[in-house]
Amino acid sequence: MLKNRLLAGAAVAVAALLATSSALPAAAAEAPTGLETYDVVALGDSYTAGNGAGAYYGPSEARRSHNNYASKYVDWLNTQPGMYVRYSSFAHSGNETKDVLAEQVQQVPLGTDLVMLTIGGNDVNFQNIVRYCFVVGSRASSDCRDYVDAATRAIPTVKSQTQKIMKALSDRLGPDAEIMLVGYPHLSTDTDYSLCDYTFLCWGSFSYDAAKGVRNLGDAANVMQASLITEWNSQSGVAKAFHVGNVSKQFMRHEPEPHYGLTNPSTWVNEFFQTEGIQVPLGSNTSFSFSLDKMNWYHPNITGHAQVAEVIKRDIGMTPRAQAIRSHNQSVTPPVQRMARGGEFGTLGAEEDDEFGTLDLAEEAPSAWLHGPYVQQVGTSITFDARGSVPGAGSDLITGYEWDLDGDLEFDVQTEEPIYEHEFTELYTGDVSVRVTQLGGLASIATTHVAITEDGDDTPAEEDNCPAVANHSQSDEDGDGIGDECDETPGHATEDQPGVVAVDGDGELTREGADTLDPTVVPENSEGTTLELSTASTAAGAALTYTARGFVAGDTADLRLWNGTEAVDLTGGVVAEDGTITGTVTVPGTAAAGEYRMFLVAPAMLASAPVTVKAATVVPTPGTGGDSGGTGSTGADGSASTAGAAKSGQKLAHTGVDLPLWGPAAVILLLVAGGLLTGRRARPGTQD
Repeated sequence: MLKNRLLAGAAVAVAALLATSSALPAAAAEAPTGLETYDVVALGDSYTAGNGAGAYYGPSEARRSHNNYASKYVDWLNTQPGMYVRYSSFAHSGNETKDVLAEQVQQVPLGTDLVMLTIGGNDVNFQNIVRYCFVVGSRASSDCRDYVDAATRAIPTVKSQTQKIMKALSDRLGPDAEIMLVGYPHLSTDTDYSLCDYTFLCWGSFSYDAAKGVRNLGDAANVMQASLITEWNSQSGVAKAFHVGNVSKQFMRHEPEPHYGLTNPSTWVNEFFQTEGIQVPLGSNTSFSFSLDKMNWYHPNITGHAQVAEVIKRDIGMTPRAQAIRSHNQSVTPPVQRMARGGEFGTLGAEEDDEFGTLDLAEEAPSAWLHGPYVQQVGTSITFDARGSVPGAGSDLITGYEWDLDGDLEFDVQTEEPIYEHEFTELYTGDVSVRVTQLGGLASIATTHVAITEDGDDTPAEEDNCPAVANHSQSDEDGDGIGDECDETPGHATEDQPGVVAVDGDGELTREGADTLDPTVVPENSEGTTLELSTASTAAGAALTYTARGFVAGDTADLRLWNGTEAVDLTGGVVAEDGTITGTVTVPGTAAAGEYRMFLVAPAMLASAPVTVKAATVVPTPGTGGDSGGTGSTGADGSASTAGAAKSGQKLAHTGVDLPLWGPAAVILLLVAGGLLTGRRARPGTQD
C-alpha cells in the first residue's frame, strides 16, 4: 500500500473532469499500486538517540543525533535499488521503558514499517553504575557492587517492560511491521580493574572486580534480550522482532579503559572528557573533541554508532518487510492511460494529445520528503536528503529536485539527484524546502526546519549558559550558571574519596592524593551483614568458630585478625546458598596477646567482631603455628595456606615503595602514610 500519497496539480483537474462523466469503460490494465516507501522510526534511550555523537537536533534534553546508528543504517538502506526510505526519531536521552510506553510509542506514525530501539539501561541505573564504578570522586567498591547487583536483579523486570513496549508497537502497527531490539556495548575493556574502599582491607576477596561485574551485567542483559525475542517470535499474529545481539562482541577491545588517567586509544565509546570520537581510518587512534559535559561520556562515539550499524547490516541486512517492499517497487510498471480528444476516454499511446496536453488519468503527484531538522554552526555545511521521495501512482520517474535554501519559496538550485550539500555562510533560522517533479510535470514540496547559529546549538544567546560554545544540553554540574563546556571549574571531582583505591591485576594500588582515614575508626559492617564468634576471648593456638550472615551466595570469603598494627590471615571459605558461612579456624600460636577484630570479607562486603587473644599457654609444635608476619595463613587443621593472601611486594602507586602487605612494617608504613580505618559508609538501598 502506498503511504503518504499527495494529489495535486493537473491530477486534481483530471479527477474533477472525471467526476462529471456518467460512465467509464473498464480499464485496460489493473490500476497501479505505485511505489512504496519504507518508513523507519527510532525509539529508546540515549544509546539510540546519540549522546556524544554530535550533530544534534530537536529538544535539547532529547539529544537526538544525525550520527546515531539508526541514521547510519537508513543511509545504507537508501543505497539499495528500489528502496525509498524515510526516517524519524523519537528516542530521548534518559528515558526508561516506562517513558517509551507512555510517551514514545504513541508518536510512532501508523504505517511505520520498522521500529529500532535500545532500551533498559536507565531502568537499571546506568548513570549510577558508571558513577560509582568508574568516576573518580564517586567510585567505591561497595556502591559499585550494590548498583551492579541491583541491576542484575532488575533484568527480569526490564524484560517484562520491554515486552510491553513490543506489544504496544505490534498492536499499533499491526503484524506486518517489524521491531529491532539493539543491544548495548560493554562499558569496560576486559581488564583487571578492582575497587577497594579501605587500604587496610585491600586483601583477599574484599576488592570488587568492577570491570568484570559490569561486563557480566551486560552479558546477562544480552542473554535476556535474546530470550525475549525468541519467546516473542513464537507467537502468531504479532510484528516480527529481531535481536541485534553482537554489539558487545563487535566492540571488543574498543570499550573504555576503566583505570583513571589512562585511555583506550582505539575506543568506540567516549571516555571521560571525550565527545564525538571518530576513527579515520578504522584501526587508527581515535580522535575526539574535549568535553566537560558528562552526558557525552560513556556513550558510543561517531565510529561506535557506525559500527553498531555495521552489525545490523551484517547480521540482519534488509528485513523481510524491506525486501518485500523492494521487490514490489522493482516490479511496478504503471499503465499509460491518456485523455482522448473530445472528452472521450480510452487507452491511448503517449504520442496522442489534445488541447489539455498528455495526462495520465491515474497519475498522482509525487510524494516529496526531506530529512531533518538540523542545527548547525554558521560556516558549516548540511547535506540535505530527499531520497525518501517517490513518484506518484501512474509515474515511475522523478525528473528533478529544486532547493529553496532561504525560505523565500524561490527555488535557488536544481539537481538531478535527491542529495544536496550546502554551506551556510550567514545566520539563518527557518525552513529549507525541496520541490520534487516527476515525468509529466506534477510536483510536490517538502520542508524541514534549519537553525544556523553562532555556536552550533539552538538555545537563544540571551538564555545560553555557554553562548560561544556548542552545548546542546546546557548542562551545569556545579549550578553556577556557567555551562560545563565553557566553565573552567565545572565541579567534576579530580581525586578519589579517602581510602578508595583501584587494584590492578598486578596488585598495584592506584590512589589520588593522601589517605586521610582515621586509623582508630573501625569500618562498619556492610548493610545486613553480621559476624558472630563462638567466644569473645581465646588463646593463641586455640580454635575459634565463626558464623557470618547476610553475604552473597557463592562469593569467596576471607578472614583476618587485626589489632591495629598486626595482621593475621586465616582460612575462609565460600558463602552458602542462604548467605551464611560457618567455619572453625586456629589462631596462630605466635599471635601476640591483645585486643583484635576478626574481619570476614567478600567482594565489596565485610563484617567484623571483637575478640581478645591471650598469650599461648602451650607452645605449638613445628608446623602447627603460623607466622603472623608472613604471607601464609594457618587453617583449622594447622596446615599452611595462602588462600586470601595478596601478593607480597605490592606497591602504593603514589610512593613507589615495595611493601610486604601483611608484615608489621607494612602496616606501620601504611599508618604513617595516612591511616587505614574509617567508618563504613552506609550501603545504598537496592533498586529494582
